[in-house]
Amino acid sequence: MESDKPIIELFQSVFQALREWGLSEYSIQSYYYEGIRPILVYYEDAGKTTYDETFTDNVISDIKRKRDDGIVCDGIYKCTRKVAELLKSDNGSGFVWKRRIPQTRENLKSAYYSELLNHYCSDEYQMGLRAAATINANVTLVRHFLRWLESKNKETLDQISLKDVGDFLTFYGEQNPRNIGEMLGALRKFCAL
Repeated sequence: MESDKPIIELFQSVFQALREWGLSEYSIQSYYYEGIRPILVYYEDAGKTTYDETFTDNVISDIKRKRDDGIVCDGIYKCTRKVAELLKSDNGSGFVWKRRIPQTRENLKSAYYSELLNHYCSDEYQMGLRAAATINANVTLVRHFLRWLESKNKETLDQISLKDVGDFLTFYGEQNPRNIGEMLGALRKFCAL
């Protein structure tokens, strides 16, 4: 569906909506550089000045293909997809923020690791240094690490060595090469508590 709305004005409206929804300035900048700007480049390269839903869908498909080929990081794909969803949701009176239904999580088997993860999550929220979405993402990453420890019969953190951590990072990096930096960051924060 093509629109007579200038794409620049729509992007400015998205930017304003993000502010009104109370996102942090860092998140807003991330949405601009990783979500709005990549789509805008496609529009500029095609010489398009008005919003076109089909064109935007094709842009997201191309960015997904580039993500799958390792050319574009997962964060850019997710941000561009979210911005595209916001553009589609515009009904003339604003945008609708749709939350994706979280995938079911495999719980930890060990009460020790479950309690440790809950303590980490609780401390992160109490400190208030990170947005809830960042905390939740880090908890998910740390849960991967703790499940891996369970699979290696490491019942407490006292039983792990630097080699174990290296083995986990090698394992995780082979499965998720584009997310290894995020995993390292989450583990640093986890170990700092």
